[in-house]
Amino acid sequence: MDRFDVLVKDATIVDGSGGPAYRGSLGVRGERVTAIGAVSGIAGTVIDGAELVVSPGFIDPHSHGDVSILKYPLAESKIMQGITTFVGGNCGMSLAPVRGRAAHEYVTRWFDVDITWETFGGFLDTVQATGTSVNVVPLVGHNAIRTTVLGTDFKRRAIDSEITRMQAHVHEAMQSGAFGFTTGLDASPGEYADLTEIVPLAEVAGQADGLYATHVRHNQTQWPADSQEEYAYGLFHGPIEDVWVGRYRGYQEAIEVGRRARLPVQISHLAYAYVIPQPHPDFLAAAVARATVAEFVDRPRREGLRVTFDTIFSPSGIASPAPLVTAFKQALAHYGKAVLVEKLRSPEFRQELKDAYDSGKLKLGMLHPKADPFWADCFELLVFRNQARQGKTVAVLLAEIGGHPVDLLADLILEDPDAVWAQTRDKKRTPPGLAAFLEHPLCMPCTDAFIHPAAPPAGDPTPPPIAYGNYAAYLDTYVKQQAVLSLEEAIHRATGLVAETFGLKDRGILQPGAYADIVILDLETIGMRGDALHPDQPPEGIDTVLVNGQVVYRNKAHTGAQPGKVLRKQ
Repeated sequence: MDRFDVLVKDATIVDGSGGPAYRGSLGVRGERVTAIGAVSGIAGTVIDGAELVVSPGFIDPHSHGDVSILKYPLAESKIMQGITTFVGGNCGMSLAPVRGRAAHEYVTRWFDVDITWETFGGFLDTVQATGTSVNVVPLVGHNAIRTTVLGTDFKRRAIDSEITRMQAHVHEAMQSGAFGFTTGLDASPGEYADLTEIVPLAEVAGQADGLYATHVRHNQTQWPADSQEEYAYGLFHGPIEDVWVGRYRGYQEAIEVGRRARLPVQISHLAYAYVIPQPHPDFLAAAVARATVAEFVDRPRREGLRVTFDTIFSPSGIASPAPLVTAFKQALAHYGKAVLVEKLRSPEFRQELKDAYDSGKLKLGMLHPKADPFWADCFELLVFRNQARQGKTVAVLLAEIGGHPVDLLADLILEDPDAVWAQTRDKKRTPPGLAAFLEHPLCMPCTDAFIHPAAPPAGDPTPPPIAYGNYAAYLDTYVKQQAVLSLEEAIHRATGLVAETFGLKDRGILQPGAYADIVILDLETIGMRGDALHPDQPPEGIDTVLVNGQVVYRNKAHTGAQPGKVLRKQ
């Protein structure tokens, strides 16, 4: 009689290939699946799968889990939703290399772990030695490399000798096991680089069979900065017309990097390349999504360039709740909350804020109001002392109360200094367009999220709900509710397709010899249960999760096991 460590009996098996589901059993011995189909035997752990679906563990292709994995090695926010592997280092944000004071400051602003490494390989060794519950697919980030080489003198183009030094860091990372090179060209220091710098670095990754993953330039709603010294996420140094065509040009640049450097391109969190700021019908949003994919995925693929993409399947994107007072975040940082609230009573100070608003220098959340005249539709009051205002968008409140938007926000803060708002609508990707993106066979879901503990510490920023429930929401919405995808295809997009894109051997598939990264789920109850104010609710329908053959999650609780690995490209 066959003996297994784990035996899942009589389940619906969806193997990650995209092929039809079938009834069968699955046996695990050690780290691997050793038998699947008509299987019988005895095991230390036996799971009755009669009402359950067994699939490969989900692979998150665009995550920032590496930023916080040393702080939260159990990776509970990933594990509880069935993620067994994530790709880190995205948007140019890897935590290595890290040499020099500026690089240390860049890394430590993200997490409070002592830095004991300098090289990319050293960071990977540290993660593996610390232990984790989830597998890590590492990418090396441009921002980390640029900060290590240029330090604080980054508001310029790099010279040839500096590019050569940056290439050496990419080479070290690729030799240490990185799967590719990433950029984040919406923020500093990456925004100051151009193709003369990015292409040579991407070439090094390509020579080691790596890919280029990019958060493209102008991904967010932009407003141009007047001075090279002025920088922030969403500001850029370029012509004013790029407010409207910037993301389109950003995608053009991404394809050009792949073309010149001769390596595959993974477009991170794909959004609409064509901007329609005013309210519009659903069919127009769907058409924009289809046009985006046709132009920036299908067309270059016909030329022979391998282009793939992931996107965020949440109407609110990755936005999190924040105190309403952060609407004036520059003033808040300068004065502090108490002083700022008092200054909002001053007509002169309000005029200063109005001048900043009218000149496009007041950024609200992830939007610039002068770049999007309908920005107020996107923000909602989540917590407010006056219940009659709670739950309304800023646009509704402006219609009811009138006046300048700055006056409205200031008056609301004075009425309730502890009010909370959130950007609950991300117009870069709206539900009709997300469904249209999914029509494309290369579309992969992602979280774009950090790792968080089961219960975020008091005082920490509130994570977005998809940090805890993205994949449950994905299956619930696009398989059960809207039937955009079959269960088999939806799971393939989240498993086998990601493994194929990044070159992960024996992952993302259920077959004898594959690693036993497995999620066992109840499709009848699957769904995200967290919301904007309480994101950390375990999703429904995730019964059991295994990583490398060990049970790490069962009965909505983490087992404490840490069988995860740092996967290194060979």
